[in-house]
Amino acid sequence: MPKPSTHRFALKTRRLRRLIDEPRPASPSSAPRLPGLDALRSASMVAVVVAHAAYAYVACRLAGLPWAVSDPMRSFTFDVITWSSISWAMPAFFTLGGFAAAAIWSSRGPRGFVVDRLRRIVAPALVAMPTVLLPSLAVWACGWFVSGRTNLRQITHLVFVDSELRNNQFGPAHLWFLEYLILMLSVYGLVRAVSRDPARRLPLFAFSWKGPLVLAIPTTVILWLGHKVNGLDPIMDMRNSFVPNPFRWLHHGWFFAVGTWMFAAREELPRLKRLAPWFLVLAASVFAVRVILLRVDTTVTLVGLSAWASVGAAALFGWFSLLGLIGLSLRVFTKPTPTIRYLADSSYWIYLTHFPIVGLAQVAMYNAPWPALTKFLITLSATLGFGLLSYQGLVRYWFIGRRLHGVRTKRLAQRATVLNA
Repeated sequence: MPKPSTHRFALKTRRLRRLIDEPRPASPSSAPRLPGLDALRSASMVAVVVAHAAYAYVACRLAGLPWAVSDPMRSFTFDVITWSSISWAMPAFFTLGGFAAAAIWSSRGPRGFVVDRLRRIVAPALVAMPTVLLPSLAVWACGWFVSGRTNLRQITHLVFVDSELRNNQFGPAHLWFLEYLILMLSVYGLVRAVSRDPARRLPLFAFSWKGPLVLAIPTTVILWLGHKVNGLDPIMDMRNSFVPNPFRWLHHGWFFAVGTWMFAAREELPRLKRLAPWFLVLAASVFAVRVILLRVDTTVTLVGLSAWASVGAAALFGWFSLLGLIGLSLRVFTKPTPTIRYLADSSYWIYLTHFPIVGLAQVAMYNAPWPALTKFLITLSATLGFGLLSYQGLVRYWFIGRRLHGVRTKRLAQRATVLNA
């Protein structure tokens, strides 16, 4: 007969395994995970990688953004790809970030919110700063050397003659998103902690034709102020600095705030399904205006009505594309699938680690006499391939995966596959 202590240990072991293997039931106050928003999160991640993979081949350089290389093979097509990708992907990222923040606060309360965001956002950001940024700086320095912008002496001393390199060599690079998000989460937590009012809901008009037009008004003002002060609107102002750009933070913070209000009115999201095609057509129309004006703005700073038109088109594109893509995603992805869930889980890892891979591929092909499209496709494929393979082999079922998205077990994945077959 087993000893009582041995029996208790075995019982605790079985309970621990059950907690790991079985999915936890959702809190009554939490919302079910929406497959459409998972799909949009995955698409946003791909769009960011696309923008970075394309930027080495753009015809119009953005001031204050010293890329690893400016490839001899260039095309204005890649400017359009870059501008469009970042103009809808970042609003989507911050809106979904606000939506998730409100969902966690609703289901887990203030303490659970703090613990979850520290574990899922703050800790990965602190780890990624040295482990991702140092290799990125090494790759970028190699690119500057290969392209003739600097020499070995400047690189070894990290003292650059080129003012653009000197002013932008230290900063969060692509991790600026996490820096800004952490500040937004801090403000949101403080506001919810001191306020006794329930979570604010997004008004019903936001889910109608009026929504993008009204939401674009404060967006336009913020973009115009940023353009007036810095000479470039906050969407395109990519200067690399650990000191946040206040206009850029306000612009993305407005999308974050709307995301928190959207969670409180989440039962109204299906209204966007019917409007999605029209919103996307209008987004393409205003983006055409934006491209024409932005092409001038990258060389000669726009003023007066031209500046207002450029930032107004940018604001309308941001909201038309965001609400249109939310409606389209909810319309197409109505049921959870293992593929969408997997891509949504892997998107965070790929976002964190893709930057040095993109730069390395672009530097390696700098002197290759290949068309820009070929180089772009190789860079994109190599980056996404590395991200997915490393996620599967090193992250998903290991400690890093538990930190990024919670426990995922092979047994649970096989069960999900059977249930969704």
